[in-house]
Amino acid sequence: MKAPNSPVATMSGSTEGIPWIVESGASSPGRNIAFTRWTTTKIGIPDGCTILVQTTPRSHSPIRVGSVRDTALFKKWVHRLGFDPERVSGILKALSGEVSLPMLMFKEYPRMLGIDPDTIPDFDRAESIEALETRLEGRYRVLGTDPAESNMLLDSRAVEALAAWARRFPMRSFRSIRAEHPAPLIVLFTPSALTIGFLTVITEPSMVTDICRLGADLALAAETQPIGSST
Repeated sequence: MKAPNSPVATMSGSTEGIPWIVESGASSPGRNIAFTRWTTTKIGIPDGCTILVQTTPRSHSPIRVGSVRDTALFKKWVHRLGFDPERVSGILKALSGEVSLPMLMFKEYPRMLGIDPDTIPDFDRAESIEALETRLEGRYRVLGTDPAESNMLLDSRAVEALAAWARRFPMRSFRSIRAEHPAPLIVLFTPSALTIGFLTVITEPSMVTDICRLGADLALAAETQPIGSST
C-alpha cells in the first residue's frame, strides 16, 4: 500500500506463525496526526475491502447538519484531526436531514494511518454494514464492499478479540487518544494485507506485544475462512 508519508520507525517479527511489521509515523505532511500500524501480508481477501473502526455508542446516533455546520467548534475539531474544515463543511452542506458524522469521516481513516485510499480496491464502493454480532454493537462501525464477506471475517475468535480490546480500551473521544490508551482501533482487510492501526505512536514493548497478539487473532480467524488466503 502506498503511504502519503514514510513511517519514521519500524519493527518486524512473527506471532503464532503470522509474520508482521509495525510502523509508526505521521500520516502526511501538514496533518497533526501520528499513527502506529501493524500489518501482515499473509492474509488477504479475494477482492474489495472491509474496514472496522472503534466508536463510542453516542457516535452511532445521527446528528443534525445544522448543529455542526459552519460553527467554530466544528471547524476546530476537524482541524485537530487534520481535515480541511471547508471541505468537510461543504460536504455537510450538500446533505440534508440528518447525517452520522463518523460515517462521513470513515473514508478518511486509512489516510490517517498513512495509507492512500486510492490504493484500496473498490474503497469508494464500500457501504455501512449494520448487522453486527451483539458484542460489537455500539463499539464498532464496519464498512465493506461485501457484507457476507465482512461477516465471515468477523468470526467468533475475531469478535472476542475485538470485544476484549474495546472493553480494555473503550473509545471515549479523540481527546483521550494516547499511547497508553490506544483507541480508536482501526482494522483494514484488503486483497494484499490485514492492517490494524491506532492514531498515536506506540513504542512500549508490552503494548506492542498486545497489538501483535490482536493482529494474530484476527489473521488466524480470517485464515480459517474460505475467503482467507495465505501467501
